[in-house]
Amino acid sequence: MQLIPPPFVYRPILVIFTLFFLQRIQILKYDKESLKVQLMKLAYSGIYTLSYGQIQMNKLKNKITTNKYSRYFIDSFKNIKSRFKRNDESSNPSKLHFIKDGTIVNTLSDTDLKGNKKLDISSETYDFILFSYKDKDDDSKPTYKKLLESYDNEKDLELNLSNYTFILFEIEVNDKMIDMPLVTSEYNYYMTNNIINKDVVKYLLKTHSDLNIDDLDSLDNYNINIIDADVNTVKVPSDKAVKILDDGYEII
Repeated sequence: MQLIPPPFVYRPILVIFTLFFLQRIQILKYDKESLKVQLMKLAYSGIYTLSYGQIQMNKLKNKITTNKYSRYFIDSFKNIKSRFKRNDESSNPSKLHFIKDGTIVNTLSDTDLKGNKKLDISSETYDFILFSYKDKDDDSKPTYKKLLESYDNEKDLELNLSNYTFILFEIEVNDKMIDMPLVTSEYNYYMTNNIINKDVVKYLLKTHSDLNIDDLDSLDNYNINIIDADVNTVKVPSDKAVKILDDGYEII
């Protein structure tokens, strides 16, 4: 079968060749006016060619996406890609992070936690534990973050999403105001009984801000500035902590 290229492939080539040929045989006079006319024609032809090509590509796309065999191939490819992603260690949905001085010093995956295994990790080696859970069946949900003082068994990892959110949550340190939302499209710290104290603030600053806390003299005098759901303004000093409740919060 003979293959004939579509018009949007050979049309601009034909236009350019014709202009070049006319120039060579001196039929086309390249004064300013005629040059302007020819350039406008060439531009029009280029726009037409691009539009025609886009229309043809959209038609081709529609044919591919509506054809049942093409859809089967596309869906199969997505399933294969999804399986590779889920098997990737980085996409493991459940992890325990052990935090010391605002840095992750140890990590356990969900396979390490099965069967209520006891942790062979001394509590002196970490300040707190961060449980990160990502719903592997719904990528649109953020990673849920539960804060723990210690870990005994799998029951400690049960998630209870709070119904409360702050209008504003920011950290004031060294005359800098750092916006620190506790929920974004990436993560959600609004878990019931999460306690945000000095150790957690250090981790939040290291992980979710551009501030280099190693350059700070100290984090002893920071403040947490809150505007709560009732539009109350609250300043929480560094010797206090914020505890998230089911339908509110408390300063402890």
